[in-house]
Parts: sequence; structure tokens; C-alpha cells
Amino acid sequence: MRTRLALVALWAAALIAGQAEAANRKPLVIGPTGQQQQLQSADTLTDGGANVYPTVSGTPGSGNCAKFVSANQVGDAGAACGSGGGSGALQFISQTITSGAATSVTFSSVSGAYRDLVVVVDGSSTHAVTNDSLAVQLNGDSGADYFFQYMRSVSSGVSAAASSQTYFAGYGLSGSSYAPNPSHFEVTIGNYANSTIPKSMMLAGGNFSALTSVSGVWTGTAAVTSVTVFIDSGSAFTNGTVVSLYGRGS
Repeated sequence: MRTRLALVALWAAALIAGQAEAANRKPLVIGPTGQQQQLQSADTLTDGGANVYPTVSGTPGSGNCAKFVSANQVGDAGAACGSGGGSGALQFISQTITSGAATSVTFSSVSGAYRDLVVVVDGSSTHAVTNDSLAVQLNGDSGADYFFQYMRSVSSGVSAAASSQTYFAGYGLSGSSYAPNPSHFEVTIGNYANSTIPKSMMLAGGNFSALTSVSGVWTGTAAVTSVTVFIDSGSAFTNGTVVSLYGRGS
């Protein structure tokens, strides 16, 4: 009986100690090198060792870092983030959620602060087909300046071919005949801020019925400052389609 009472007492003491520790534990945040860090004070982050970080990855689209200005608020630190998020980390720039039967989404005045741009699309087409093609144009260029190789996998087999178009495109955006099965696409535009060379482009995505991988080039040499995403059939995006733009590297 005494042994049982002693065990209960030890359990109660451990429970109280754990509750006290939890009450005093500082919140964890994700720091500039991607690791979890404890918030040690109003505007200082530490990784638990000797490294102290006064800033963390900041306000989406501002190009600036952010810092903690109170226990639960983040303010603009007014400085360029640089590589604070890690050279391969995606930095959010902008996002559009379609409505009103939008036929295109354009990101304009894109900052040249990153190495690559990444466009992410989650959604579908209103076109009464099983699959449409997602298309991308840079700087409003509708000339035949996009050259690419694609590989497509559907239920009937795999095909591959070369193409030149007035846009960069990939098959597998779900049409209304395949609803409700949204597609996911990621389009990468490499070295987009360079003003002397063509821009490499890659696309990967699809849905349950079609998968596409595309690699190619936009022959324009101007720095990319606008990106337009649309459906090659001219159809509208399903309302609620999410189109996001990220920067990567510096």
C-alpha cells in the first residue's frame, strides 16, 4: 500500500513539474536557417546555442525581413532578407484565388531580388473536357518564342515530343468533365532577372488521369517582370483556383 501511495505521489509531482515547465516554455518559431528556435525575448531569437537571430523570414511580398516587436506580433525590419530563408527556400511573393470566371492571372512588377521564380497552381478548368493545358507567358510575349520538350503520361500510354508555341504549356489541368479532381502544377523560371540571356523553364504537374513534365526555354533576353498564367483553350479557371508566385535563391 505504501509503495502504491509513493508511486502516486511521484506521478503527481512529475505532472505538476511538467505543467510548470509547459507554462514557462517559450513558443517555437522557424528561424532564418530553417531550424526551430525559441522566442527568448520580444525581438530576439536563438537556436538554443550561441547563435542569436534578431530577424526571421519576413512579410510576404515586401522583400524585407521581419522581426518580433512583441510576444505575438511581427513587424517589418526594413532590411532585405537576402538568403535568410536558405538558398533553396521558397519566399512567398503573391497569390491570386480566382473568382468571376477568370481566364488568366497576371503577376506584374515582379521584383528581381531572387534567382528563380516558381509559379504554383492548384485548381481546374471550366472547359467540358477531361484535361486542358496550363499555359504561361512571360512579359506579355505572345510570339512564337517558347521552345520545349514534353513527356506526357495518360491511361493510354506515354508520349513525348518537341514543340514551339506562343506560350509555355503542360497538359493535365482538370476540365469540368473530370471534376472534382483538381490539378497541381509547378512552373520554374530560371535566372529570370538576368537581362542578357534566354530563360530556362520547367513545368511538372497533372492530376490522377494525366501527368506531364516539360523542359524548355523562352528566347527573350529581357529580365522577367511579369508572368501570366492561363488555359490554352481560352476557358476560365474554376472559381477558387489558387495561383501563387514564389521567389527562390538570391
